[in-house]
Amino acid sequence: MPNYSWLRALTAITGMLLLVLGYLAALSGLCLKESWLSNDPILGRLGGYPLCAYLHVDTLPDLLIITGAIHVIASTETLAIVFERGGKYYYIAAQLYRVLAWSLVAHLATILVLSHLY
Repeated sequence: MPNYSWLRALTAITGMLLLVLGYLAALSGLCLKESWLSNDPILGRLGGYPLCAYLHVDTLPDLLIITGAIHVIASTETLAIVFERGGKYYYIAAQLYRVLAWSLVAHLATILVLSHLY
C-alpha cells in the first residue's frame, strides 16, 4: 500500500487555507456590495472600502487560485491512489478524473500567468 499521508496532510492544510481565504473573499465582497459594512468598527479601522476592494479584486483571487489548485491536485492524487486498488472501472474513473483535474488546473494556471503578463 503506497504511503500518501503527505498528500492527505497537504489536502488538510490547503483546505484550512481555503477556509480563511474564502471567508475573506466573502467578507470583502459583501463590504463592496453593502457600503455600510465598510463603516464597521473593525473594517473601518483596518481600511474600510479601499481595503475591501484591494483584498477582493487584487489579492484574494490569485491566492484562492493557487491554493485551490494545490488542494485539487492533492485531493485528486489521493483519490486516484485509493481508486486504483478498486478494480478496472475504478481505475478508469480515477484516470479520467486525474486527467480532467490536471487539465483544468493547467488551464487556470495559464490564464493566471497570462493575466500578470499583460
